[in-house]
Amino acid sequence: MKYIFVLWTTLIWALFAALFVLQSYFFSIAIGQSFDLWLRLSFEGSQALIWAILTPVVVSFAKRWNLHGASAPASLSVHFVLGFVIGYIHRAASFWFYIALYPPDTPLPSSVAWAKILGSTMNSVLIYWCIVAVAYVVHFVRAHQQERLQAAHLESLFQQSRLESLRRQIQPHFLFNTLHSISALMDDDVPGARRMITRLSDLLRKTLDQSERSKIPLGEEIRFIADYLAIESVRFQDRLQVRYEVAPEVEKALVPSLILQPLVENAIRHGVAHVASPSVIIIRALRNEENLNITILNTSVPVNELEKGIGLKNTESRLQLAYGERAALKILTIQDQFSVTIEIPYEDRA
Repeated sequence: MKYIFVLWTTLIWALFAALFVLQSYFFSIAIGQSFDLWLRLSFEGSQALIWAILTPVVVSFAKRWNLHGASAPASLSVHFVLGFVIGYIHRAASFWFYIALYPPDTPLPSSVAWAKILGSTMNSVLIYWCIVAVAYVVHFVRAHQQERLQAAHLESLFQQSRLESLRRQIQPHFLFNTLHSISALMDDDVPGARRMITRLSDLLRKTLDQSERSKIPLGEEIRFIADYLAIESVRFQDRLQVRYEVAPEVEKALVPSLILQPLVENAIRHGVAHVASPSVIIIRALRNEENLNITILNTSVPVNELEKGIGLKNTESRLQLAYGERAALKILTIQDQFSVTIEIPYEDRA
């Protein structure tokens, strides 16, 4: 970082020297005077070189004596003194450097030389203040950027914490509902209840495997849903039918883990469980340009269809936290079909 600062400082002062040389050239042409390129390069180059050497010193002064806070008045006084000191040093070094390159025909009295130096010091004092001002601007811009980065990092941690909290709410909710289903089978279908317990054990094992990942491939999420529906099929038997319409090319797309389970559970709990006739749940996924659309369609319109339960509210909150306005959850009822569609940005597994 230090070498980059020195490099940029040297380049900037070299650019200023070149601009002043160019300005002198056009001025000489305008008034019809001859232009001595080497003389002008020596003069402007020497001043720029000395400023390139002094700039790191001035910047260190700006950092040491801040012009904000309670110490601002004292720092301002210090900078007034330092401005004249640095300005005088610059003019003296530039003057004697130029004299060394182009000695006058007659010796220049010391009193005249120092008078010339003192008389032109104010220009260098103004440049000192310009450097201090630029140093403060750069400092405040960097401090503001650092604050924004820290705020963004804290916000990211907060959002991750909320997402994790929402995701963990699913597990006890899902477990409670599944145990309730097992309890309902115990009196009428003990073998079926045992099969549900076995499959529940396998499903919980997969849930633990996914707990460390915030996003998983859609294909893996679909297989998890298939295992969950296998448990529910023991309970509902012929009343529950499932159809998958998932394009093979979207199976590698990344989705939030356990994002579909609350939607499928919602379809069963508020739809299939309340009708005696067979119901079909269709799980559909396809890519729509830069988005991934996943639809859970249920041929049984749920009771209280306009009321969002914990599953839908949880899913909607997770989508908003993970994707913001780029995600959407849409609920649609057409005749005897009820569907929930989530739309998220398409992210490839690769």
